[in-house]
Amino acid sequence: MLNNDINMDDISPDSRSKVEQLNSSDNISSSCKERFTSIVEESPIGVFFVDKACKVEYCNKATLSLFGYKDTDQFRQECFDALFSPILKEKMKGSCIQGNSIHTQAEFYQSCKTKDGKEFLSKVKAVLLKDDVHGDFGLVCYIEDASRYILQISDKEYNNKYVKLLEDVNDGVLIIQDRVFKHLDNNFLRSTGYRKEELLGRDFLDLVSPAYKDIVTQRYNKILEGEEVPSNYEVDLISRDGKTISMEISAYLIEFNAKIAYMVVLRDISEMKKVEKELQTYSEQIFATNAIIKRKFELEKAISFVSAILVAPDSINTAVDKCLERAGLLCGASRVYLFRINSATKTMTNTHEWCNDGVEPQKDNLQDLPVDMFPWWMDKLHKGEIIRITDVGSMPPEASNEKDILEMQQISSLIVLPLYISGNMVGFVGMDNVVNTREWKEEDIKVLGILANLVGSAIERKENEEALNNYSANLARAYDELKTLDRMKNEFLATLNHELRTPLHAIQGYSNLLREGDFGELNGSQKKSVDAIARNSERLGTLINSMLYMSNVLTGKMNYSFDIVQIETIIDQTIRRYSYPAQLKNILVISNISAPIPLIEADLNILPQLFYNLMDNALKFTPKAGTITISVYDEGPDIHIQIKDTGIGIPKEIGDKIFESFYQVDGSSTRKYGGSGLGLSISRQVVQAHNGSIWMESKEGAGTTVHVTLPKKHSTNVPTLNISPSNSLV
Repeated sequence: MLNNDINMDDISPDSRSKVEQLNSSDNISSSCKERFTSIVEESPIGVFFVDKACKVEYCNKATLSLFGYKDTDQFRQECFDALFSPILKEKMKGSCIQGNSIHTQAEFYQSCKTKDGKEFLSKVKAVLLKDDVHGDFGLVCYIEDASRYILQISDKEYNNKYVKLLEDVNDGVLIIQDRVFKHLDNNFLRSTGYRKEELLGRDFLDLVSPAYKDIVTQRYNKILEGEEVPSNYEVDLISRDGKTISMEISAYLIEFNAKIAYMVVLRDISEMKKVEKELQTYSEQIFATNAIIKRKFELEKAISFVSAILVAPDSINTAVDKCLERAGLLCGASRVYLFRINSATKTMTNTHEWCNDGVEPQKDNLQDLPVDMFPWWMDKLHKGEIIRITDVGSMPPEASNEKDILEMQQISSLIVLPLYISGNMVGFVGMDNVVNTREWKEEDIKVLGILANLVGSAIERKENEEALNNYSANLARAYDELKTLDRMKNEFLATLNHELRTPLHAIQGYSNLLREGDFGELNGSQKKSVDAIARNSERLGTLINSMLYMSNVLTGKMNYSFDIVQIETIIDQTIRRYSYPAQLKNILVISNISAPIPLIEADLNILPQLFYNLMDNALKFTPKAGTITISVYDEGPDIHIQIKDTGIGIPKEIGDKIFESFYQVDGSSTRKYGGSGLGLSISRQVVQAHNGSIWMESKEGAGTTVHVTLPKKHSTNVPTLNISPSNSLV
């Protein structure tokens, strides 16, 4: 560490006392000067006197010895210019000339040269001599070799002796002499990103950030001039890549290669500064937060109150009034109000209002106002804008109508937000001040916005409840009417079943007798007529069965009774049933059944209807001289039935719509093919009731293949049965 105190221990106590007496004497004359010289002449510390003209009037033997002079006059001529820098000379000269100087002494280190050019570092103390009569009249300077007070380092010693010691610490160390870098350690280089050769010989101020250059320069000069400066301080340096690095600096004077230098120890405190900044920011945030916690708590309480009271109020009007009051008290408003707009009559009405103490209500005066009285106001609301007026008197010219009406109500400032219900602007909510103009805060707008949203939602919910109640009442009436219609439908179907089946059975029976010749031989024309009767009676029977089946399915009255069935029997029954219609169109029906086919479980009254419908469709859409092939396969757990025709096919875009009720491939009024559109829909219902699957493969113009899979009966060694299913549907 450096010692900045002048050590005058080598002066005898008696001499030192006399010097101090001389310095403090009020009356100094030439005789006093003679006494001064006699006291210090033999002192081991160099002493010399400088007058107001900055000329050396006297120096003792120690001074001459220190600088290598023998002749006093020669030293007096050369010494002052060699000893002091121009800056320090001006300072000392100023101290001598200024009669009211505050600083009466200065200490500093100075590089000096002996007469033969040898450089050494000296420590100088200059004391101002003054009295009441003469004022400042000179300086007494004490000078000695500073090697005993500060660290002396040479290039060789630094590299061999100190480098390892300094490298072992994490701090950066550098030596500055004559304002340029003389030595830099690796820690400093790593911190700044520079290479050593880039900095050696370069002005150290090049690395100091602009914000710190002046203060660093001042402190550098002051320490060289012997003035006290803080031993530790912070500075920002600029790294090689332009980043700012916060450093803590400890600076010491040293002698480096026989010249005064500056040893600087730097510690990177960037992270610490960052943490400090974050902590400072955090502290400021906490302080600010603490200031508004109470306000925030009040805001949350108000929002909770408004939310709770609007959930399921007994009276929506009373609840809205209480909400307006809570918002007005929270924001310090004079009045808070709600307007509803009637789009049919193009009017607006003040439906709810709260007024602070001493504020005159305006609600009764604001009923059924034409909206076209407020064009500027309504335009902003329809655009979803917030109307925020600090001073009504400063409203724009285009808002003159609104300004007049507001001034009539003595309103000075206000904020208004649109009110939305189901996404439509149906009114507005506002608060105003009648006492004075006011700069509304963002918090006030937020409170009013929350109020508008919650009130709008509550009104919407209440109106929806009323609409729902009306809808429920209408629905109940419609349900009663539907039940009546359903009962009438069931009665009609029951009547239809009885009234149509009875004559239909007679028609079918007599047409069969006629066709078989029981009443005599028929000629060709008669046969053709009887065939037409039989064919259309079959179609009518199928239609009746389809309607009854779908009715039972839709009403949940369809019951199935499953028995063990041979699928071959049902297929054979289907082929025999449609053999005559096939003959009429010269269509070849082929049965392709690989024996033996396992048994299945099916409803003997329902399952045949599936194949009747599929066969009827195949015959209907297959042109004359076509082919229908019915194939049955044993495939794993299922029986796979295919009904393939060479008919017109189905367009690809129709897809599964073909299985929908009443769907027609040709649904036009002039459609070529008959049918009710229930056949395939019923077929899917029957297959699903038997836990099977049905799908269709078709290409327009190339025929259709309908696939049906039905699960096998889950038992073994069941004998083949000859079952004759009853034809209960037709």
